[in-house]
Amino acid sequence: MEERRKPLNRVVSRIYPFLEDLAGMARGAGKALNRGGDLAAGRALKALQRGLTGDRSLVGRDYFADKDHLDAYLLYYWPVSFAQTWLCLEEMEARGIPAA
Repeated sequence: MEERRKPLNRVVSRIYPFLEDLAGMARGAGKALNRGGDLAAGRALKALQRGLTGDRSLVGRDYFADKDHLDAYLLYYWPVSFAQTWLCLEEMEARGIPAA
């Protein structure tokens, strides 16, 4: 299992700076996590999480239209989903199960 984590760590470490830049572009300014930006990103992540799993007020809505929600998704949820998918595909490969 440890052997399979090494490629994942390399992939995620190479993708994460790109996601920060992408989130920053969505916001219209350099990096999303800059001086003072980390608090705004934290608030946006909390609002997104509450809207999707708490009070569910964002379910069925176009929450990506809100730049703060898009930033929060790209910086938190996307890497987590990517890692989960990667590990599932690696496990399938290890068991000889075709992915497609």
